[in-house]
Amino acid sequence: MRRSILSGIVVATGAAITLHVTRPTSPDPSSDCEKIYAGLIRQPVNTLSALGIAGLGLFLITRRDRRQRILGAGVAIAGTGSVLAHATLHPVADRLDGIGVVVLAIATIGAITGAGSDARRLLLATGVLSVGVVIWAGSRTGRSWCEPEALVSGHAVWHVLVILATLLAASALKHRDVQPNLGLALL
Repeated sequence: MRRSILSGIVVATGAAITLHVTRPTSPDPSSDCEKIYAGLIRQPVNTLSALGIAGLGLFLITRRDRRQRILGAGVAIAGTGSVLAHATLHPVADRLDGIGVVVLAIATIGAITGAGSDARRLLLATGVLSVGVVIWAGSRTGRSWCEPEALVSGHAVWHVLVILATLLAASALKHRDVQPNLGLALL
């Protein structure tokens, strides 16, 4: 059972990376379906929800468990890239967001593949993340769930579900000082 859960997580992560990183940088930054504002923060709701991801990452970095710290580092990097991407809508920041997703995926796999993980919580985290991916895809600009004038964008809901899935994954890690995989023990 544990091996099949891990395989599912790896496949889902690979699909998310492929969708996120290989997508072209849009000349129309409204692809996240939030109204674009002039000023310092171009997409305030998406920026704020991404700030929640970065904040959770910083919190996890302070945890006692090494695997939670590794997960936290990946989450902090991904969240920071997302904050920069939504706040500035700059193509370089958009690529940093994509790189952050890859770093998060590697950190997540490294953190959860050590001994002592709660398979049920990891499965629940994967389910929450899968729902998030569906919402993310369905709420892109031009898709049926896109409402740029809405108070909360589908992309911001995606961010909140990333936070929830990360909390579930972090809570699935037993508090044992086990060595994580993928050579990430240096963190």
